[in-house]
Amino acid sequence: MKTLTAVFLGVLLTSCTARPLPEKDNQQLLPEQNISDEQRDAQTLQQLRTEIETLAGSERCDNAAAWKTIAMGAKACGGPQAYIAYPATLDGTEFRDKVELYNRQSAEFNRKYGVMSDCVMVLPPAGVRCENGKAILIPNHQINVE
Repeated sequence: MKTLTAVFLGVLLTSCTARPLPEKDNQQLLPEQNISDEQRDAQTLQQLRTEIETLAGSERCDNAAAWKTIAMGAKACGGPQAYIAYPATLDGTEFRDKVELYNRQSAEFNRKYGVMSDCVMVLPPAGVRCENGKAILIPNHQINVE
């Protein structure tokens, strides 16, 4: 009986030794903010997205023809996360550069942290309409297969 107890104790003690966590879970917490690299990167992405949405909404929508759409974000399995409407007056400015930066960083975030997505294809909108001064995307429910 003593031998069985000793073997059981030995197995129990060796099974409780510390093992390193897989690389994804073994992230360094930043002491000044107490957040992980993944959380910090997610906050950075969200801040950039907020800047883009603020710029896109900076003008009143009175004429839908004066608005364009652009793909935003990257799904883990490819394609954009969404589309956003923006005034054509922002073409050729920092706006498109910010969106392209967001798209690259979104794709890198997905790769770096092993993000998974639903892989549902997000279609470009059929257009934009103005409603109460806001640009509203018109959904595109048609898939053209050629």
